[in-house]
Amino acid sequence: MRYRVMFGFLILMLVVGVGYAYRLNPTVVTASRITERWFESSSFVDIFTSEELKSMGAKSVGEALQFIPGVVFSANGPAGMDSWVEIRGVKKEVLVMIDGVPVNNPKGSSAKFSFNLSLLPIDDIQRIEVVKGAESSLYGSSAFGGVINIVTKASSNERYVNVAGGTNGYRNYFLRVGGARQKRSWSLSLSRTDSGRVKGFHLYKRNGKLLHDDFIGSSRKTACIKLTSGNCSFLYDYATLSSDYYYRGVYTAANRWMYLYHLCFENSQNKVMFHYHRYDDSYVKKGYSTYSKVTDKGIDIKKVFVLSDNAMLVSGAGWKSEHIDSSTDGVHTRNIGSMYAEYRLNTGSGIWNVGGRYEWVNSDKDYSEFIPHFGVTFKVSKDVNLFFSVGRAFKLPTFNELYMKFYSGSGNPDLRPEYGWTYEVGLKKLFNHGSLAFSLFYNRLSDYINWEKIDSGEYKPLNIQDFRMLGAELSFVCNFDRCWRIDGGVTYEVAEDRGSPKALDPEKWYECGIPRWQASLGISYCVSDFFVAMHYKYVGERRYKDRLYPYVLSGYGVWNLSLKKEVLNSSYFGLEVSNLFDERYELRKDFMGMQREIRLFFVHGL
Repeated sequence: MRYRVMFGFLILMLVVGVGYAYRLNPTVVTASRITERWFESSSFVDIFTSEELKSMGAKSVGEALQFIPGVVFSANGPAGMDSWVEIRGVKKEVLVMIDGVPVNNPKGSSAKFSFNLSLLPIDDIQRIEVVKGAESSLYGSSAFGGVINIVTKASSNERYVNVAGGTNGYRNYFLRVGGARQKRSWSLSLSRTDSGRVKGFHLYKRNGKLLHDDFIGSSRKTACIKLTSGNCSFLYDYATLSSDYYYRGVYTAANRWMYLYHLCFENSQNKVMFHYHRYDDSYVKKGYSTYSKVTDKGIDIKKVFVLSDNAMLVSGAGWKSEHIDSSTDGVHTRNIGSMYAEYRLNTGSGIWNVGGRYEWVNSDKDYSEFIPHFGVTFKVSKDVNLFFSVGRAFKLPTFNELYMKFYSGSGNPDLRPEYGWTYEVGLKKLFNHGSLAFSLFYNRLSDYINWEKIDSGEYKPLNIQDFRMLGAELSFVCNFDRCWRIDGGVTYEVAEDRGSPKALDPEKWYECGIPRWQASLGISYCVSDFFVAMHYKYVGERRYKDRLYPYVLSGYGVWNLSLKKEVLNSSYFGLEVSNLFDERYELRKDFMGMQREIRLFFVHGL
């Protein structure tokens, strides 16, 4: 049955007309903080537009990003639960940015990640750049595994409403309005997304019996305002997310609120960004409740010096203050200052980048770090480039790791930052109708923080673990006759760690649950009034050998389908199917991936 559906899908693409608009060598801004072509960057970068993300049949940014080669999506359950992505085996050292401003929550969480990608509706996004490898020399803490820069839609005259409904109680309502005149523009978007009951999202054993937890439902509400006037722009992004579920048979209610304020002044050589972020959350379950309020405010200044026709210097400085008021973490503040510079030289045969960042932290324990970076792109021919990069990275301990107190443990104020190095060498090639990139990479992380049961019997985070990753990655994009497009890639990784608190031998390297093989494939076909796409992600077997009780999670493959048909001018109907063939699999141990979900939507231009 599965192969009949795939065959029918391919036939459908071949009998429809032409008209696919595609990109060959898009611009990139995240990898070096200046506008450059993808082909010239010394980093491995994937770029996806809003339309491409929506064609993946995903409900959230995290679900869409899983179809990027080398990226794995994980979650604690259905929409409304915490979700995150791993880039080349690393999850808590991934930096998430919105319009170039880091938005990771300094509180962190028990799952060791710092930003919930379920908070962002895809309709608010213009494009996403995913940079793989260390970028701490430009962006500071958390950019060890890579950077996800989410660029919000620019203010414009775009006006439409999107209404959707589907299985599992899914409902979505989205409104976007805006206006533009000369150098001034504005936009406003409002959304509400509800999800219903999902049975058996979490499995566990009690007294030898296999039991399961049910997800009751979730509701997300968002608002986004964006204003521009000349070289000045302002962004306000609000999201609230509530979910109800059972965990190990205990009813739990979780609520989260996010408030982002960004003010930016920018011209061709200067950029000044002010930001204020606030993250609130609360959890209530039988006999236990928590709350926290985290604020993050700061300024970042960038200056570009054009030294000659072939050389420039990108420099800047930043400061931010992080504050937490929490029932479990207490009240704490830390201030972080930084200065960075990167020199860029184009010799004709190559583009050289060398730079570094000096960062100092003032908190209960003061320290400072220098983070260097080097990259080069050699021009083999007009359509073939070789690139190499090496960079040091670090990550500050989260407030939870430093101060959290709970019934069986507490944080550790004496924790050191986590350190790492990434190395990458690869090739990029442009074709008449597409592009290809291949790289070999090696990552090494030291002083990794993990929670361990100490002699007193309580759990405490310690700098005890090391991580290393050796891998290869191939990605490609190919467009045929401006009609249909194929993109995807294959990633092979060998990841190990040592020093895990559950390790049989703390000095020995063990596989640590990173799949050795990943594969992504997307096929899409577009005409003037019709669009159809199918995306596939394969995640290989995940082995956890560093445990007293080792276990293996089976590999899985997920297909998503997306159809869209224009019915009136600026209006169209669509169909999205997640997990088309209803694959039953574990996203992580005991937490099941979503079963098949079917959604219908209607978009009407105003």
